[in-house]
Order: sequence, then structure tokens, then C-alpha cells
Amino acid sequence: MAISMTKLKAGWLARAGACTLAATLAACGGGSHHGGHPPPTPQPAGLTYDVIPLTLGGSGTAYYVGRKGINAKGQVAGSIDVPGGLEHAFLYDGTRMNDLGTLGGELAQAFAINALGQVAGTAVLRREDGSTRAFFYDGTMRNLGTLGGKESTGFDLNDRGQVTGDSTGTDRVRRAFLYQDGVMAPLPTPGLGSSSGRAINNSGTVAGIYQGPNDTNRGFIVGACRCAKDLGTLGGNETYVAAINDAGQVTGGSQVPSGGLHAFRYENGVIRDLGTLGGDYSQAFSINASGWTTGNSRTSTGLPHAFVHDGTVMRDLGTLGSGGAEANVINASGQVVGASFTSTGEQHAMTWTEAGGMVDLNKVLHNPPPGLLLTNAYTVSDNGSIVAQANPGLVLLRPRK
Repeated sequence: MAISMTKLKAGWLARAGACTLAATLAACGGGSHHGGHPPPTPQPAGLTYDVIPLTLGGSGTAYYVGRKGINAKGQVAGSIDVPGGLEHAFLYDGTRMNDLGTLGGELAQAFAINALGQVAGTAVLRREDGSTRAFFYDGTMRNLGTLGGKESTGFDLNDRGQVTGDSTGTDRVRRAFLYQDGVMAPLPTPGLGSSSGRAINNSGTVAGIYQGPNDTNRGFIVGACRCAKDLGTLGGNETYVAAINDAGQVTGGSQVPSGGLHAFRYENGVIRDLGTLGGDYSQAFSINASGWTTGNSRTSTGLPHAFVHDGTVMRDLGTLGSGGAEANVINASGQVVGASFTSTGEQHAMTWTEAGGMVDLNKVLHNPPPGLLLTNAYTVSDNGSIVAQANPGLVLLRPRK
């Protein structure tokens, strides 16, 4: 039995730009540092941001930017609606918005951008029969083809232009792939069923998920030797992969014996439980070069709170006043972005740093448009630029120098 796309993508792909902290609340009712990377240097406190609208002329009501949708230069890739309502992949190159097109079909969505401004994603060719194609953009949107079937998706790429994702074969089974030098090739996995490449680092190591025993989701990693390794679990049946850094450290969520999900960090063949903030759930979504991770955990009262794990301890990032908070991404300096509820019960976009703690992004904007409200921050670059959800649509927040 093949893993369904819904199951593969649950909690990972559609979360940014689709889910809200309110929905999360409604649903709710460490190890020493390795790899030779120094701890991140805290961002300076007191930053303010210019607000740059991201639009291709549509209504601004349909858009997506994922956790890997911004690079260290503050260039952004994602999807957004155009006049007429269809969603096109876009690249904000630091100066202007560029419509990347759709490969001639109806829709296109960019999932990741690298340091060179190259983009990976997927385009829907024919909605009626589900035909999709992974694409690579380097000034031209290039169709990466498939492994013999009619579907492929590009989830991530590295600075060498290697792309990973998944594609169906002639047997209609979805398999992880690596695209390089003009060729899409299937990746080995520990199992024979469905699989998906979800993240790739600059050495070409891919982390993803595959169909394990009894139709379970299991994490795997494939290095330069093209030898696939199962990441193991934290004592339960399933493991989900979210991100990998250049040291080969992987993070995500794994089941514990009780069946609950805990955030993990995997390195050197060992998967480690990062714990929780007192509740029965935690999940990591992002890891930086120093091995610091961020994600969400339930507290002892059952509320979702954002956390940072620095390799030794999981820290509760608190809230903007009440309720819960969620974290989406951590950058190289340890800056986290996400959302939290205020003391008046409104969901606001937030950022957290060691120097400044949790800050409401609505309070640090320079000359914002009248009535602007930021409700979530989807991703942050290493230069501190933030992509956020606002009441008029998608915006980029650029730190003022």
C-alpha cells in the first residue's frame, strides 16, 4: 500500500500559510553540542522593520511561503494569486516580485530557495488528472520530469542546485528522488514502499520519510554513499522529518512508547528525545547550523507553547500575553519567528531572541500602512528579514539599518 500524499504532507508541508495558532489551540482542548559549530550570536535588541508588500496583482487572499522560502539575502520564493485567482510561483529578488509562471498549467508553488536565488517547487499541469511536475528555477522554470509516472514534487534544494522531493513511477508508487546534472534518479530507502525526500543539505545528504512496517511513516537519511539509514524512533512506531543542517543533524517528531509525539534531534546514528514543556507533545520544525532547534510543545496545562532547544535544554519562549504560541523557524543567530496570542486574545506575529525575548512584530514596524495587522511570521532569513501574514496579504519585513 502506498503512503497517501495527505499522510506524507500532514503537519509538514501545508502548515505555513495554511494553519493558524487558533486551530492549534482548538485541537489541544537535549544532548551536548557536536559538529564544531559555535553557539549562535544573539541578534541585537531594538530592531525595527520596513514593511514590503509581496503581490503579483491578485487579491492577496491565496498565498504560501514555507519555512525554506527565504535565503540569507532576504530573497523570497513561494506562491501567490494573480489577477483571475490562480496561484503562480514567485521570486522576490530583493527589489521586485517576479512571476515564475506555471510550466503552462494552472498552478505552481515554490517550496524552497537557495543562496543563489534558485528555486524548487511543483506545478500542476492538469488538475483533472492530477498531473504535477517538480520544477527548478535558475532564470528559467525547468520541468524536472518524473520517475515514469505523472506526478512529481520538488520540496527542497541546496546551494549546488541539487533538488529532492518525490515522484510516482510507472507502478504509481511515490518515491524519493535526487535531481542533479539534469537527471532525476530514485533514492534508496530502508523500505520498498512509498517515500519522499523532504530536506537536503549542502553536502547532498537527503532526509525524508518512507513507508515502514504496517504502513507507518519512518524517517530516513541518505548520504553521499547513497546508503539509506532508518533514523529509528523514540520507542513508538513513527518518525517524521522536518529539517537537516549542514552538519547532518536532523530534526522533527517521533512517537514515544505511549504513542505521543516528541521532538527529536538525530546525529551520528543516534536519535535523541528533546523532551517537552511538561505536556505530552512536542514537535520540531527547524534546525540551524549550530544544532539549535525550534518548534512547539504542550505545557503541563495542555497549551501549545513555542520552544528553543539549544542542545542541552528546551526553553519555553512564553507568549505575548495569554493563551499559546507557535514557532516556525530559527535562523543562524538563534532568532525565532512564529505567532502568539496577546492579553486581549488576538493572534499576532512574533519574533524571539535571547537579547529581547518575545516581541510583537506589530510593535516594531517603521511607518506601517494604516490598519496593518501581522498575525503570523512564517520564516526568517539569516539576515533577519521576515515573511509574515498580514490582514491585506503577504509582506516582507526588512530590518532597518
